[in-house]
Formats: sequence, C-alpha cells, structure tokens
Amino acid sequence: SISFPLTGLVDSNLNGKKVVVTGYVFSVSGTNYINIMALSVAEVELTDAEKVAEALAKVSAPATATEDFTLVEVGGVVWSLKAESVAATLAGNTVKVTRQSADTEIVLVATATFGEVTDSKEFTVTVLAEGTAVTENTETYEYTFTENVLTKTGGEVTLGSVSWISSAATYVGYDGTKGVQIGSKNNPTNSFTLTTSGIAGTIKSIKVNASMAKDGSAKLNVSVGGTKHETTQALETTAKDYEFKINNLSGEIIIELTTSAKAMYIKSITIEYVK
Repeated sequence: SISFPLTGLVDSNLNGKKVVVTGYVFSVSGTNYINIMALSVAEVELTDAEKVAEALAKVSAPATATEDFTLVEVGGVVWSLKAESVAATLAGNTVKVTRQSADTEIVLVATATFGEVTDSKEFTVTVLAEGTAVTENTETYEYTFTENVLTKTGGEVTLGSVSWISSAATYVGYDGTKGVQIGSKNNPTNSFTLTTSGIAGTIKSIKVNASMAKDGSAKLNVSVGGTKHETTQALETTAKDYEFKINNLSGEIIIELTTSAKAMYIKSITIEYVK
C-alpha cells in the first residue's frame, strides 16, 4: 500500500497518467506486501516520440461534411489541407465548406511536432454535393450512475460501454435520488472531472443530470476536443438535466463540476453524436 501526508501531495490532475512515486518503505506485511510512505508524486516525462503519438491519438475529423466544421485543437498539432480544393478552405482549425455539383474529397493532415520528432495523420473527408439529402446516423450514449462505481482515489472507470478517467475527490457517496455525491459539507471537492476519448464521432450534445447540496455554489461545464463550452451552468439543489449543444466538435470529452462549498451530485450522462 502507499500512504501519503494528509495535504499537499495529491494532485487530481495526475489521474490516469504515468507517475513516479518517491518515498520510503516503513513496514513489510508478510512476504507479499510492502507499505510505502510517499514523499513526492510526479508525472513521468514522455519522450518526444511518445508526445507525438499521444497528440495524434487525440485528433479526428468527420467522414462527410455539408457545412463548416471545427477541427480538434491539440497542443503541438497543426492542421493543413493536403492539396488546394474548391470544396474547402482551412482557416486555423475551421474548415470552410463550399459544396459542389458532385461529391468532392478533401484530405486533411494533422502534423504533430515535439522537439526533433514529427509525424502526421491524414483524414479523408467527403464534401457532399449540393442538393444531396443528408441522413445523419445519430447515436446516443447513456449512462446512469450506480452506487460504488466512483471512488475517492479516481482513475480509470468503465461507465456503461465507455472508459472514462475520474479525478480524485475528497469524499464519494451515493444518494438514490441525486446520484453520486462528490465532496461533502465540511470537505468539498473544488473541482471534479470525468474525461473520455472513447466516443468516436462528431458530438452534437452533452446532457448531464446534476445537482448540489443546499446552500452550495456548484457549477457545470463541458469541453470537447480542447474547446470549452461558452456557457457554464449554475447547478440547483434538485437533480435536473443540463444540456450543452455542441457545434460539430470531436475528440476528448471533459465533464467538469466545480464548487467552493458543500457537496455536488452527478446522476447521469447522455451524449448524442454522429459516427
């Protein structure tokens, strides 16, 4: 087991990351276990090649397009068009679409560079012809939280069909009406996040059923592909759905609950997306 001081050592931002723990053994349990007092915990520094691979794993693009769309923003990654096209132009991370009389393919290139290491990944997008009827294959991911699914220590957790990374919390409980309790009256969790890259497609909306304790001050927001939603919603004491409309973004999804006092609750997640 690993023990640590009550304050000053645990950083919830390290959840899901490789770390180096420095400390000392203070006891041995039988022949199979040692007990360690941690003095410091630091993220493992990735090599430039690992940083490039990690960055490219986070990028994506839609298979088809009929209107302008925004590409995922990832640190170290620059987007470009492989060749000029009458069907699309690229301004920063925004693709401006001009539909033609026939379907037109464009190739988007994501290039990641860290230090002396560079690699790229290509995405072929079909700009559909003018007048083409567009049928979106909208799918829905839904999950309702159950007791004991989240823990104080956080880490990887499977919620339904998708793997998420949960940040640490000062306290985790469960309420049959409001769902999982994060933090408590005397020990609030100032920031709690759930993160996933397990939903492949263009996100249309994210709906979170959440609430807070009486006299609390909790808020909720979401990010997709590195873009934070423009509206942060203040929670109420009664569990209800808070919906965030997403402008055709894809990539890593982060759901963040914040508070300066009392407990927060999360009951369910619903995400609509197009493959």
